[in-house]
Amino acid sequence: MKHFFKPRTLTRKMSDYAPYVGDAYLKAIQNDALELSGTAIVHVNTAASSGGVAEMLKTQIPLERSLGLRSEWLVMRGTETFFEITKKMHNLLQGKRDSISEAEMGQYLLQSHRVSDEFVQFLNSFGRTIVVLHDPQPLPLVNYLPEHVPAILRFHPDLSTPDKAVLDFLKPLVMRTERV
Repeated sequence: MKHFFKPRTLTRKMSDYAPYVGDAYLKAIQNDALELSGTAIVHVNTAASSGGVAEMLKTQIPLERSLGLRSEWLVMRGTETFFEITKKMHNLLQGKRDSISEAEMGQYLLQSHRVSDEFVQFLNSFGRTIVVLHDPQPLPLVNYLPEHVPAILRFHPDLSTPDKAVLDFLKPLVMRTERV
């Protein structure tokens, strides 16, 4: 894969947690997972290490797999400019005073357009699929999903004091994701 890669995960199983959550709770989780049997769950973010999302997915992916789910983790590559823009967006969403230009917004959207064919080709290798987009960086990929593939947005920034212009810019993309 040119624009994505699959990072390493840790070795974890849900059964490792039985002493902490109890057998009944573990059985309930396993039963819930049966509803997703045969469904691929594709998580997408932009960092394989460092940051909370990467640290979380390193264990979440093997835990999902131990439940019999077809769980995948893709890390989207980007240009230095893309990452500068998305860091700026992230900071603006968390209340920093600054602005983002039309050109920067265009560059942000362009990165997902560049990787979209490869992403859709990967998704088409599965049957039923759910995509989980982590944070604003891969969010524009929602524009390229096949109609039958739902997307869930897992947004991690604190949005208590967001920059209104950035939030308004992202809102149409957010509205295309599932609200669970």
